[in-house]
Amino acid sequence: MTQKILLVEDDNTTADFVVKGLSEQGFAVDHANNGRDGLFHATDGTYDAIVLDRMLPGMDGMAVLGAIRAAGITTLVIILSALGAVEDRVAGLTAGSDDYLTKPFAFAELLARLKLEKGDSLFVSEAANGVMLTPYDPEVEKQIALGREFMHDFRDTFNQLAK
Repeated sequence: MTQKILLVEDDNTTADFVVKGLSEQGFAVDHANNGRDGLFHATDGTYDAIVLDRMLPGMDGMAVLGAIRAAGITTLVIILSALGAVEDRVAGLTAGSDDYLTKPFAFAELLARLKLEKGDSLFVSEAANGVMLTPYDPEVEKQIALGREFMHDFRDTFNQLAK
């Protein structure tokens, strides 16, 4: 089943980046570009997670979070904010967010947090276009370990022959 995410973000560049990335990873994403619309969607729709900016037009992200929690909505909320001081992060977490990620951020980290909060174990590997997150598979990990061992042995043999 596709995981449904609500992104509440007023910066179009960030929003486009997150929506594109999450969509490519198989998530269904709704986007609201202000706090009021974000609150409407959060209370009207069924989401697996909400990614919420703090500094939003119309209604601040902290007010949106407070209203969501006051309405009894227990959906996972990850704050994504440029406000990164310790007191800002603590305020977001104590106000009811489940996680707090500061901007600038790595998309792979946001993706990992969403998937881990869902309860998936993840395996992080390098892909040609950056980091790839896939469901954890012990067999894949074993094959990678064997590949590393082979490369180590190959390098040792090559170095001995080069002498």
